[in-house]
Amino acid sequence: MVSRHGRKFLKLNNYIILFAIYDIITSKRLDIEIHKVKGHSGYHWNDMADAIAKIGRETAVINSNRLVDLQFICSYSFPLLFLPVWHSIEIDRHVRQFCRIVLESLEESSNNLLPTVDNLRKRNDIYDDVPCPACRDHEETLNHLVICAGLEQAFLTAEKETIDKIRKYLKRFKCKKSVTINELYISIFEYRDPAFPELKQRNRQELLRGLISHTIVKKLRKLTSKRIASRLSLKIIKYFHEAFREHVWKPRCKIMNELEESLHITPQDKCKTSRTHKEDVETQRDPYRYTLTAFREQKTSKYNEGLRRCKDHLYRLVITGLLPPWKSRKISIQHKNNNNNNNNNKNYDKVAA
Repeated sequence: MVSRHGRKFLKLNNYIILFAIYDIITSKRLDIEIHKVKGHSGYHWNDMADAIAKIGRETAVINSNRLVDLQFICSYSFPLLFLPVWHSIEIDRHVRQFCRIVLESLEESSNNLLPTVDNLRKRNDIYDDVPCPACRDHEETLNHLVICAGLEQAFLTAEKETIDKIRKYLKRFKCKKSVTINELYISIFEYRDPAFPELKQRNRQELLRGLISHTIVKKLRKLTSKRIASRLSLKIIKYFHEAFREHVWKPRCKIMNELEESLHITPQDKCKTSRTHKEDVETQRDPYRYTLTAFREQKTSKYNEGLRRCKDHLYRLVITGLLPPWKSRKISIQHKNNNNNNNNNKNYDKVAA
């Protein structure tokens, strides 16, 4: 076992149950022999141990007399001074891997990483002629997804579910005044305000990426308080993502599977990564990347040209002794004065001789 302050313990998976087993062995002074058994090999006692472990895992939450007492372990013999916790759940696995998984999921939700058709085209050319599966009239991008006519009703259902959950959450707090459904709709989904119907695309995009504009936070503060508004911001993103996945994304994926089947796109075709048209497709889909590449090429060419001119000037200076024309006048005058001083010193040396 590692020391009480060691970090190696946090690099293990299931270290709580492993330490509980170790603690039982040491406290009972048991002599054991460990044999490795291949999983799913039909070994009777191994299958029985798996069944018992599964039952214990399912009843651990409701059973107060469970085998592993976390408070007892942390206070007595556990080699760590604390247990890492995330959302009131003990992280019983490699902490860095757990953080990486959480960060990757947050990054995917905050960036345009949904597997829409335009993103699928970047790695496979079989989607070059595939339209939006919901409306079949436009190219499916994130900008189009949030305003697609085929998914409009699904988005309205997701928004309604989000508002209902927010209302239930607000009942926990004692607000000075009751908040109506219409006020919540106008505050969270700004495009519902008759004065700002053009904000639909931006409003839904920001919520999908896990962002809330400052104007929404201001409106929520006016309706509730600063403390409640900060909590509501997190709940809005959570509830909207859950509703979007259930009412928008799952039906969209079902329609996409039907479209792929009608176009005879097999799972084997989707696993292939075609590189033939990747550069052309990325140039067409992402003009900013093309502009950035052109700028880098121009910068490299200018650097090479300047390097060549510098070499030419140094060559002229060494061979002919002529100063390059791009030197400043101040340096030229200083060089001239140095030459005069050198000539005077030479004349003085001749006279002295």
